Amino acid sequence: MLAIAHLSPHPSSGRDSQQPDGQQEEGSLAAFEFGALLDPARDAEALLRWVVEDYDARRDEQWRVVPPIGEPILAKLLVEAKTDEERSPLIRALGFYAMPDVGPTLVGPYAGADKPRELRLAAIRALGSMAFHDSAAALWPALDDANEDVAAEAITALGKMGVSDVLPHLERAGQRSPRLSAVAVAARRRTEAALSRDRERLVDEIIASRDYEDLGVLMPFVWQHVAIVMVNPERGEAARIRAVRLLGLTRTRNAGSAAVTVLNDPSLPLRVEVVRALGRMRYRQATPTLVRMLSPDDQGRATLGGTSPQTPQSLPPDALHEALIVALGEIGDRRSFEPLLHRYYDRGGAVRGIVLLAARRHARVMAKETYASWAEGKIDLYGRALYFFGDDLSTTYGLRRDLLDAALKHEAPEVRREAALLYGLFGVHEDADSLIATAQTDKDPLNRVVAARAYDRLKALDPKAS
Repeated sequence: MLAIAHLSPHPSSGRDSQQPDGQQEEGSLAAFEFGALLDPARDAEALLRWVVEDYDARRDEQWRVVPPIGEPILAKLLVEAKTDEERSPLIRALGFYAMPDVGPTLVGPYAGADKPRELRLAAIRALGSMAFHDSAAALWPALDDANEDVAAEAITALGKMGVSDVLPHLERAGQRSPRLSAVAVAARRRTEAALSRDRERLVDEIIASRDYEDLGVLMPFVWQHVAIVMVNPERGEAARIRAVRLLGLTRTRNAGSAAVTVLNDPSLPLRVEVVRALGRMRYRQATPTLVRMLSPDDQGRATLGGTSPQTPQSLPPDALHEALIVALGEIGDRRSFEPLLHRYYDRGGAVRGIVLLAARRHARVMAKETYASWAEGKIDLYGRALYFFGDDLSTTYGLRRDLLDAALKHEAPEVRREAALLYGLFGVHEDADSLIATAQTDKDPLNRVVAARAYDRLKALDPKAS
């Protein structure tokens, strides 16, 4: 169960009991999760632990933690890892950050011939992405490995070091087969691009390769060049998508205005990636444009708790539709909250889960101190609108007394506190009696004073207004 309340420090001219289409923007959104956290807050280490638990599915979320903070955490987790199954995603994650600090000491030993093949390949790739010269010692033996996959990864990794001395060795390794010869040619181009000190050339070389994510750690220095690739219609679709993805992963908000201009591009995959990037950047200025893209039909407004009148023909394509919902949730601009709720029943309700998460990200959980300040009369809060989402994803606009009565009896004190406050802000005169037991006997002292103020507030309301 989740409730999202629109709260204001000032009373309105009259409590709105209708649909909130004309709701004022004053105030803020508060989330009441009743003990079931939909989007739990995680510190940096908890987030990275969560990412590596299912690395293939969650790797993009790694960049929510910037490399200078995340790399020492991953290094610590790698030291603590007990099995190769635990080590592999950690090594891959260190390679994704591409920071060189831990390459030779922590990752280098896993590139040895005595390690399992997949772990070894992950280590070689990570060492290449880190591009730290001292890592070369761990890569030389792999050039002559009997397994061509290993040799190819070693050639590629050494080509990223930006050292001309390696080129003869890469050419020698490439003589073993046509495949390795092609890999050696690409490695030479990468080395020469790095040695040229020409940032544009380096960006062009890397972004054309499968290892374009190596640019991530360099984005503070090359983001303008990457943005040029993004907006240039003469560049191939694949390169432009990679450029947008990099700008989004690294939260390069300076490129937000340029990214918005690409939303009219005829390429659907490119537009989808731009929307994702704007969400990751939390680029608030894009909100009006994204909202218009989400609801192209001005008549396509759903009432919460009803079905959407938008037809499938008037909705964006599925991938774009979902990307828009997620992006608006990540941006969290108050202007997109109601438009998101209007999309709750799109596509037969298939998007309800991501709409709910996006809506939740617009709201903040109230601090315990805020409850205390309200209970003591130090601050005023007034309810403007209330949205309930049931565990079955059912929706209600307005008070759900059955859910609040059950929450007042919940074993968790914070759940009882949430229910008491919501009754106080959105209840009517007759609801006051529901708070008597909490106000008098709750084991939590704060809950008693919150319920007491809520009771007094409801008792003061005109019974005729109920």
